[in-house]
Order: sequence, then structure tokens, then C-alpha cells
Amino acid sequence: MIKAVKPLLIAIKANVSGTVISKNVEQGSYVKQGDVLLQIANLSSVWAVFRGIRNRFAFSLRLDKQCNSRQKGAPGTTFSGRISFVEPVLNAQTRTAGVRVEVSNAKGFLSQRCLFRALSQQS
Repeated sequence: MIKAVKPLLIAIKANVSGTVISKNVEQGSYVKQGDVLLQIANLSSVWAVFRGIRNRFAFSLRLDKQCNSRQKGAPGTTFSGRISFVEPVLNAQTRTAGVRVEVSNAKGFLSQRCLFRALSQQS
């Protein structure tokens, strides 16, 4: 008679804190040393990337300036951030540029790949 062997379950703790953004393993999967089981991200601050900023407005944006943005899933809520990158060259076809804003996410409200709709620079 063959006796069934109960699988060995091991709790694995991450060496960093954050939010799991990708899970590459399921219960019962076989893993070996070096396999990436989870991707963990620190979402205490996130990037809001704006595309299609018209050239007149894009040239007025300055690095490290504070700005406000609105998130599509939170009508009426404004998020404050800091401009961390302005594309130095306009898109030749659309005459627009891209802008990256670092937004604080201390409350964890914003998630990966959420959509922002508007950008306004504070004076």
C-alpha cells in the first residue's frame, strides 16, 4: 500500500516591506533557489506620468516645483506632488511633451497603474 505524503508548507518572509504587485507562484508549486516568487513595491510615493502636455504649458513647468493633479477614480480629490522630470524634446508629430510628477501616497490610496487626468502647477 502506498502512503500519501503530505506536502511541506513553509512560510517565507520578505526582507522588505511594501505592496505585492505580482505573484509568480501558487500554493503547491515547486520552487528552487533563485526563483522570483513575488514582486514587492514601495508605494509610499508613486509617479504620475502625464503625456500630451502642450508645448506652451510644458515649457512653463519647472523641476522640483509643486503641482496638483486629479486621479480619475477619485473625483473631487486633489493630489499634491513634485515635478521630477519634463521631457526635454517635444514629440515632433503632436508638439507635446511628457511630465513625471512624484506624488506622496502615505495613506496608500493610490495603486500601481491608476490614471491621472489633470495637472496644474502651483505658483
